[in-house]
Amino acid sequence: MLRLFYETRASGSFERAARKLNITTSAVSQRVRALEVEMGMSLLIRDRPCRPTEEGKKLIRHLKNIEYLDNEFMNEFIDVKKNKLRFSIAVNNDSLSNWLMPVLAEYLQSGEVMLDVYIDDQDYTHLALESGLTIMAVTSKKKTFNSCKSVYLGKLRYKLACSSVFYKKWFKNGVNFTSLKNSPLLVFCEKDRLQEDFLKNNFGLMQDICSCHYIPSSEAYYEAVLFGIGYGMMPLPKYEEKIISADLIDLMPTEKTDISLYLHYWETQLPKLIKFREKIIAQARKVLVE
Repeated sequence: MLRLFYETRASGSFERAARKLNITTSAVSQRVRALEVEMGMSLLIRDRPCRPTEEGKKLIRHLKNIEYLDNEFMNEFIDVKKNKLRFSIAVNNDSLSNWLMPVLAEYLQSGEVMLDVYIDDQDYTHLALESGLTIMAVTSKKKTFNSCKSVYLGKLRYKLACSSVFYKKWFKNGVNFTSLKNSPLLVFCEKDRLQEDFLKNNFGLMQDICSCHYIPSSEAYYEAVLFGIGYGMMPLPKYEEKIISADLIDLMPTEKTDISLYLHYWETQLPKLIKFREKIIAQARKVLVE
């Protein structure tokens, strides 16, 4: 019954869980309900997709920890080529593109572990951890829930920039409320508030009245800035890489936006996960601003 509950939450519906486990939807529903009766509490909100209750989230975290422990134990005794530890991390796109990927590459080259990466805005990545989908999360939230720990990583700094060609076309009369409003603005996605907060704080300009392109891919977003499609917030590592070659123009050299990042993680004694966590912290402190 525990596995049925876990698969239902992971797949988001009784139907998909039934297909994966090769049983009927009715059987999945009945057994999950029997588990709820046995535990004396509701575990799933029957919605589309299914969502865990607070008690359900606690059970998922418990089951996930057991899974990691079982995998690690089996790896000690069985051919690691056939039984690999699989874990998951939630992270925002810019962290993945600007500082985390070298850690993933180094850690995963051994071939002893497999990784699932969940991508979301840094203000929302903690939700994947809380729901039991991941064992770690890079997030802008300092506070975590009781069974997890939080470590400060540093600040990912952003600068408002555009290409030199774009600057000549749209900002020949200066960078001001009117020129920023009338020129194309690049936004990562609807959750992305970086541009809006910067423009509102420095110019009193609301993003809603700007002409916006939405490009939900970090690398494509950086290329869009460089190709002159629009102006937007560039993370410092990419900004420094391009500003030297004059490919970028800093629209407000004295201003910046800093996003504080934290690593939230479940407490575990698994050596491989402890090593991975330590590498993430070390790499972040090399690249991010203190």
